[in-house]
Amino acid sequence: MKLQNNLLNMLDIFIDTNRIQFFTNPVLPEYIKLISWLKEKGSLVLTNKLLTEYGGGCQHISTEENIMVLIDFLQQQEEDRINFITNSKLGEFKIKKKDFKNIRSKKSDIVHLKSVLISHRRLALTDDQNLTYDINNYPGYRGIAKSNPNDLPYE
Repeated sequence: MKLQNNLLNMLDIFIDTNRIQFFTNPVLPEYIKLISWLKEKGSLVLTNKLLTEYGGGCQHISTEENIMVLIDFLQQQEEDRINFITNSKLGEFKIKKKDFKNIRSKKSDIVHLKSVLISHRRLALTDDQNLTYDINNYPGYRGIAKSNPNDLPYE
């Protein structure tokens, strides 16, 4: 992946695997709007884990709205519009013991929590109620997680 020249202005958003089903036909109006925004100027937050999850959920889908096709499109732009958060960067984000005991997310979703909190805008589209709670309430961060794109200030 190319290095982003303008990381501070990156308009990034994390999209959980439980929302990618809405990227295929028939597409709901709020997802058409989100996909258009992503294609025009948005960026996608990615990790190795999320990329693997996307791949497993999209193997049988061959539409233009497939999240893997969108990722390829974003990478091909003049400025790579993928905010790829490496495993080393995720490892550097330490959760304090006092905060860890209040986390509701499954252990396997901690990487998603970290990736949203490390991202530039800390926006997440997810239907996971525990992950939503953790993103919206993690101490010292102002993350926003919602299940509907219309409820997120991504534009």
